[in-house]
Amino acid sequence: MKVVVVDKNDEIMGAMDRAEAVKQGKIVRIVRIFLFNSKGDLFLQKRGPNVDFPNLWDQSVGGHVDEGENYLKAAKREMREEIGLDSVKLKKVSKYYTANEYTFGRFKRFNMLYSAVSDELLVLNPDEVIDGTWASMTELRKMVTKTPEIFTQGFIKAYKIYLKSVE
Repeated sequence: MKVVVVDKNDEIMGAMDRAEAVKQGKIVRIVRIFLFNSKGDLFLQKRGPNVDFPNLWDQSVGGHVDEGENYLKAAKREMREEIGLDSVKLKKVSKYYTANEYTFGRFKRFNMLYSAVSDELLVLNPDEVIDGTWASMTELRKMVTKTPEIFTQGFIKAYKIYLKSVE
């Protein structure tokens, strides 16, 4: 599937293969979702071995906006694909830009961060998610402070943006 490629104003320029977009340093769109339970705990997923940044903890759900999708449609698709939820109401938290260089490419992204609340049973997709855990915000703060290396850089940035949004 091709991913949406955008300009510096987040205007759609077209679509291309995801790996090629990363290799060429194109700007793409991604979605990130923080899923909370009714107690206020955040679900963290541990990324599978066959995806970027394997075996690191990450936001509840995340992924690229595919050709023909907007942010919300992509977020709903990713929720179904990664954790098996289909009817959860998503609340927009923030849209922000990030640019990171890695040995395998340049990740330039417009990130749309959503939050949601659900106590439904999660069904993890083993191709993308190898584990999951619920963490209180107090536990999470300690984990991010003491062991940031166990998280993706993208999650840490999204976490800080989320915290600012609820201050």
